[in-house]
Amino acid sequence: MAMKRSVRQEFVRQGIALAVLVFFFSLALRGAARVRENISDNWSFVLSDEAGLESSDYLEADTLQVVQLPHTWNTKDTFDNVPGYYRGLGWYRKNFAIPPAWAGKRITLRFEAACQVATVWVNNVLMGAHKGAFTPFQFDITDVVRPGQANLVAVRIDNRWRRDIAPYDMDFNLIGGPYRTVWLIATDPVHIVSTRVTTPEVSSSEASVALETEIRNQSGVEKSFDLVTDITVPNGSKLLTLPSQERLKADGVTVVREQTIVHNPQLWSPDQPNLYHVSFSVRENGATLDDEEAPLGFRWYRFDAEKGSFLNGRHMPLRGVNRHDEFPGLGWALPLSRQVKDVELIKQLGANFVRTAHYAQDPSVYDACDRLGLLVWEEVPLDGEGQPSELCPSAGCPLLRCCGAASVEGESRPRRPV
Repeated sequence: MAMKRSVRQEFVRQGIALAVLVFFFSLALRGAARVRENISDNWSFVLSDEAGLESSDYLEADTLQVVQLPHTWNTKDTFDNVPGYYRGLGWYRKNFAIPPAWAGKRITLRFEAACQVATVWVNNVLMGAHKGAFTPFQFDITDVVRPGQANLVAVRIDNRWRRDIAPYDMDFNLIGGPYRTVWLIATDPVHIVSTRVTTPEVSSSEASVALETEIRNQSGVEKSFDLVTDITVPNGSKLLTLPSQERLKADGVTVVREQTIVHNPQLWSPDQPNLYHVSFSVRENGATLDDEEAPLGFRWYRFDAEKGSFLNGRHMPLRGVNRHDEFPGLGWALPLSRQVKDVELIKQLGANFVRTAHYAQDPSVYDACDRLGLLVWEEVPLDGEGQPSELCPSAGCPLLRCCGAASVEGESRPRRPV
């Protein structure tokens, strides 16, 4: 059960916690280009829509509980024998530290998901709102945080029924709360925005690789830099390096496109899930400004109405399960260890296939499927009555892009925002 604390106890506890966080964040920053810090611990929570909770002047009373994220308020009422479950409003607040060493960095606040409308304030400033229960969202909070001082994030979450948010007629529960990880990310002003790795052509003798790296320059001046892309084989040995010299004007964005050929690739399959690895590094005068990573698997597939499914030229019947992002006593608020354990159990069943019923799931699920050897059918949450065009009138709809429905054949992963 979540423990309740008095205002004074909470003030002392959070003051100590902030000092510790500043110390460890500063250590983490040394020698690291990009820093990702999990800030999912010790949030204050109340199930109401009380006025003023977004303000730093609000005095937290004993009505607020201290909880750990992932969290949901529907851990019990979606599993009991009483019809219905709570669909309404809840608030989450957290004090967090930005170490002085992060001055000059771009600071991003990222939520892996929250169900289903999340409105976010940082230091009394409205950052924006995100609609949708299953996809990540983030805000650039650089201009509103105070390095070396206490900062406050407040989130108002609403899981009430809405026809303008998919799904609106479904056979599963929409469990309220920030039920996935929350991150603080610090990057250099010249940083990677997203990466994309595709394999347009694959055979047992040769495979082509196409890479896209989106880079933004928020330094305020024109910058010259190198993008260094390394590909390593499944045993970790470096296979090749693709260097590229770039120049980017102030406040500009560019997409660097590269291509290469891999001879005699080690193919990915459920029996032999061979994973290559791609690392992207932005460098200036030899110093790393930013870096990111992505998996790479070589495989090709086809489907025949008479003969069934084929992978890498071999007939492969798909045998697997549907997986909901849910567990008794936890609802959707699964720790990463539980997410991975689910995938391990599915693999132990003898499955080679999993359907993410009926929505995008936590990134750790896809990473585990890649590593263990499970094909994935990733769904968008268009479930129930109505036509997709009501919610997604064009092929460029964010719902389709975020949930992977717009990914192309031969794509190792959909574009990865970072």
